[in-house]
Amino acid sequence: VVGQPQDRIEVRDKQLYVNGERLTESYIQHIDPNIITLPQIPRDNLAAVVVPPNAYFVMGDNRDNSNDSRYWGTVPEENLVGKAFFIWMNWDWDYKGIGFDRIGTVLK
Repeated sequence: VVGQPQDRIEVRDKQLYVNGERLTESYIQHIDPNIITLPQIPRDNLAAVVVPPNAYFVMGDNRDNSNDSRYWGTVPEENLVGKAFFIWMNWDWDYKGIGFDRIGTVLK
């Protein structure tokens, strides 16, 4: 979750801005060095949107390969059923396979 109700979300050249401030995210990755500038493809550039009441804006940590709120919009609050508490699947991009070392890691 990167945006809460009334937050202004924008992506400029792969950088996430929340309420006008660039967010520093140590956990994300970009596997494609290219920047897509086509307005119909919001992967790397998304015009500012305001998260509506009772909704949340979500983005995956693999930003170049995540189907998230940039594509399908915000998530209604009633669709949230709990908090993530462990990693159930992990793809290791260096070895191009499942990263078994992180599966089951407890999140705090």
